[in-house]
Amino acid sequence: MNALPKAFNDNPSQPSVFNKNGQVMTNSRDIAAFFGKRHADVLRSIDNLECSAELRQRNFALAEYQDGQGKTRKSYDLAKDGFWLLVMGFTGKQAAVLREAYIQQFNAMEAALQGHLSGVIHCITNEVKKEIGGIVKNVVMHQINTLVTPRIEAQDTAILTLAQQVRDMMLGTSARVAALEYVSVRELLIEHKAVQKGRGGLNRKIGSRLRAMALQGNPPAQVRRCPHSNVWLFPRDFADRFMRETGSELVAEHNDRQNGQGRLDLVRKSKGQKVVSITPDKDQ
Repeated sequence: MNALPKAFNDNPSQPSVFNKNGQVMTNSRDIAAFFGKRHADVLRSIDNLECSAELRQRNFALAEYQDGQGKTRKSYDLAKDGFWLLVMGFTGKQAAVLREAYIQQFNAMEAALQGHLSGVIHCITNEVKKEIGGIVKNVVMHQINTLVTPRIEAQDTAILTLAQQVRDMMLGTSARVAALEYVSVRELLIEHKAVQKGRGGLNRKIGSRLRAMALQGNPPAQVRRCPHSNVWLFPRDFADRFMRETGSELVAEHNDRQNGQGRLDLVRKSKGQKVVSITPDKDQ
């Protein structure tokens, strides 16, 4: 049995995030250790993610490291949105709890960075006020540029990174809430062990029925779209109820069809008659 990968921070029982050039990130080895997965499997999941090149560039950075034998190995540093895009596919009883613990670490680090940046800006503002007292407007603007520009250049990377994080946080709020309280059809099919072959049609069928059922509710169920993948997300309790009442039967029919168990043989009572085979239509 292969041992779990050694955590980047040597403490796999705690989620690990770090400040990289003013951006809060985590490493794929830390994710593997914290979620109890092989690092190779986590790398494979990252490489197979379906996302835009722009999102991948902003949220996944190649980070090589030396293993115990001195060999260079591959890992990834992940920003918060990249982390969420990856772990939304993790399933299991503890997956949601572990995801929430990790995002709390991200939020704590972001708050610490924002507090530091606010202190720097406050310091700059006070120095500028001391220098511009009693100076006419055009001279004031010149003095502001003279005093502030060098400091802005020194803090440029941190400020731009924080602004990007705030914008991403505002755009990605629905996705983070959905990751904790909402579920996609793909996650439902994985949880209910739907055979992967031919699963696209089943995904569309269940998704269509879930959306129709959501609209017919009183009040209607609140469905969402993931801003990154554009897939539909459904409230967890609503989706679980649908799977208990209808979805699990659809999954069972799909699995029987893919495993070749959808054939029913009927034998006529008259002696010498041939067996009549009835195979359900695959498009049903």
